[in-house]
Amino acid sequence: MARELGKKRRLTATVIVASVIGLTAVANLLHMHKKIVADELGLNHLRRGLRHAEYQHQDNDNAIEPEMITDSNKMGEGEAHEQPAAPLRHRLPNVLLIGAQKSGSTALAGFLFSQGACSAQTFPGEPAYWKKEVHFFDKDERYRQGAGFYAKRFAHCYNGTFDPATAAEDAAEPAKKLVMDATPNTLMRWRRVRRIYDFAGGGQTNTLKILLILREPVSRELSLYNHKAKLAKDGGHPLFARGVLDKDGEVLTFPKFAGRTMYGINSTDGTCLFSMSDAECYGLYVHHLRGWLHSFRPDQVLVLAYDELKNNDRQLIKRVRAFLDINEVVGQKEEVETKNEQHHTNKVTLPPCWLQTKLAKTFHKANEDLYRLLDQKKEPSMEQRPFPQFILSNCTRAM
Repeated sequence: MARELGKKRRLTATVIVASVIGLTAVANLLHMHKKIVADELGLNHLRRGLRHAEYQHQDNDNAIEPEMITDSNKMGEGEAHEQPAAPLRHRLPNVLLIGAQKSGSTALAGFLFSQGACSAQTFPGEPAYWKKEVHFFDKDERYRQGAGFYAKRFAHCYNGTFDPATAAEDAAEPAKKLVMDATPNTLMRWRRVRRIYDFAGGGQTNTLKILLILREPVSRELSLYNHKAKLAKDGGHPLFARGVLDKDGEVLTFPKFAGRTMYGINSTDGTCLFSMSDAECYGLYVHHLRGWLHSFRPDQVLVLAYDELKNNDRQLIKRVRAFLDINEVVGQKEEVETKNEQHHTNKVTLPPCWLQTKLAKTFHKANEDLYRLLDQKKEPSMEQRPFPQFILSNCTRAM
């Protein structure tokens, strides 16, 4: 009897141990499965976190809460509140064309350079296109070199001289010519601009004029895709073009490229899920414009419409001339050349209608906030009012 009882106990213990081992094995298997699924499903979240960390240090200098500017009475009350100017240390451009990228900024810059605006000087090792766009404020390695580094690129515009003994008189003298940097990525760097211009002194912060031309975000997204895809095929600007390549170095389809943008934006409240200096959030114009209106007076910022550039460039030129206080040059054409064809095998002429709808929904809240902000912005007087709402382009049912 005792022997039988002992056998039963040993058998029970064996079953219990086996059960524990089995449960542990099952738990381990479940854990492994969960990890695999988590790795698979969470890959984009991991990438998002890494990218956020990568850009976080760049975005700190642009941190601004939306409520800082909610109506016209608060515009310019932040950093833009005029303070006694520091002594003139460096002469900087008196005009910044800050974007938007793929919105006609190159065409407008070309027109202004043809009218006599002075562009930057390039130095050994710098690409030729940096004559138009210096990429000082958006590239950390250049920004860290300071205001003197930036000013050096425009010294020839001011006869190449700077005499501290006459700096006060020079600062008081009205600018005799336009000196312009037309870097479209400056759109996301308002605070850096304010800091550098404050340091450069001579009241240049208060006399700087800022041009911004805006395009319907879905069309801009498609134009950006075509531009990057062409560069990727031609092997040019690898850092800029890499955003259109997959892990194997192949050009993404437009839906996959646009998917990255949609993944980075909260369509419900129109905010960026990455950092505001991330390319995915470039088309959230309202957030960038709030920053500029916080850092500079509203009358220093002229917002233009890409559709007017395309359909009535003479009227747009009149606005720009009035804003910059420049006269028509006799013998010069009063038109802006906007042709910028990107012919390549991957070119997408029209967006798929289903994708256009999804992208439009992604940008809708930010666009509505932009219209409200521009309605409240009463200066400068030559700005288009009401600012025209964006109109979607044609689309295709294919794809």
